Amino acid sequence: MEEKCWICGELADSKEHKFKASDIKKAFGKKFEAYYTNGESFQKFESYKDNIIQFPKIICIACNNVRTRNHDDAYDHFVKYCFQNHPKILKNQILDFEDIFGDEWLEKKIDLYRYFAKHAGCKVKTSNFEFDLTNIANFIKGRDVCEDFVLKFELKQAVEILIKLLNRENKYTHLYNGATVHYGAEDSLTFGGWLTNNYLTTNWVIGKNISDADYLRMYEEKERVLLTDCKFSMDTENKEESEFTKMGFINEVHIAAENGYNISLNDRINFFEWLIESQ
Repeated sequence: MEEKCWICGELADSKEHKFKASDIKKAFGKKFEAYYTNGESFQKFESYKDNIIQFPKIICIACNNVRTRNHDDAYDHFVKYCFQNHPKILKNQILDFEDIFGDEWLEKKIDLYRYFAKHAGCKVKTSNFEFDLTNIANFIKGRDVCEDFVLKFELKQAVEILIKLLNRENKYTHLYNGATVHYGAEDSLTFGGWLTNNYLTTNWVIGKNISDADYLRMYEEKERVLLTDCKFSMDTENKEESEFTKMGFINEVHIAAENGYNISLNDRINFFEWLIESQ
């Protein structure tokens, strides 16, 4: 049976990148050796076209390249602004979307949210659970309200420090696609995850009717960004001495910096529930 695009229902004939292809090209160039991990497994990849960093064919070419083009543009503009204005954002812990996008800030902010809704929807679609993504799909196609989607931006100081340290020796870019967390059952089934570009993380939650009908945060000109410090424990002195390996280092340092205080599954579930409650 042919797979249908979960956004529009047409034949699914396109692979969506787990990270934006332009981010990967910008970070690594044409020839490179990198590792993809979601905190559960490690896989080497050497091309931005590698299947490891793409979802299978679950959307169509039109949805991937045409219908969501403005969403991609909004994301590119947003990320560029955040990196150029990081000291100001870090100091104020505020994202000013009029400053980011100008007079059309509301339209472009909603497009930015739609960019992450497509990513989160693909994560849910490729999970082992059935979930009705109709509201997410309608939001991506132009509906201004999405009752099933919550988003929150975060700056991770531990990741920023890690990047600065590693860049003393070699060029290092940090892209991370957090493993999808699921909890609840049937009508209360909820999914959570996050996507990190260097030290800028976007946390998302999908579940039935988890958002206010008008989703006020999405329409606010100024939005408070989470700031996660680096005071959580990364102590390994109680662990047995073992031979240093690249995978071990990634697991103990990179992933620990990503998880921060949300070490256990229950910690992550509580965090996603807090995101829903703190709208």
